[in-house]
Amino acid sequence: MAGRTGRVAEAALLLAQLADQTRTAVLIEAADQTAGMPEVLASAVRELVAEYEAKESPEAVCARDADKLECLLQGIEYKAQGYENAQRWIDNSRNRLVTGTANRLADELLAQGTIDWLRTALGEDEK
Repeated sequence: MAGRTGRVAEAALLLAQLADQTRTAVLIEAADQTAGMPEVLASAVRELVAEYEAKESPEAVCARDADKLECLLQGIEYKAQGYENAQRWIDNSRNRLVTGTANRLADELLAQGTIDWLRTALGEDEK
């Protein structure tokens, strides 16, 4: 049994290292992408990227949930177009939501057709 526990701990350590490397790569990319900007602006962008990656502030959590909701919506649209393998994408995006608001929005997205929102906006469903 100790062997299995050791392998789980080793896998967890590798995943943590990979996450750190990914965050580092994102921060390096942000520095590269802001290199030509005035320093005050470049610094502000880099700080926002770091905050987003840290997932610690309410704003960062909300922004990450918004990104996952957008991925969820893409998956729903792809599935509606006939890509059945998009269900995994949908499930993955859904399972990564953190806030109650994002989860409620996801429930709404999953409960309606892909263009119901457009019909509502155009007043077509008010017949």
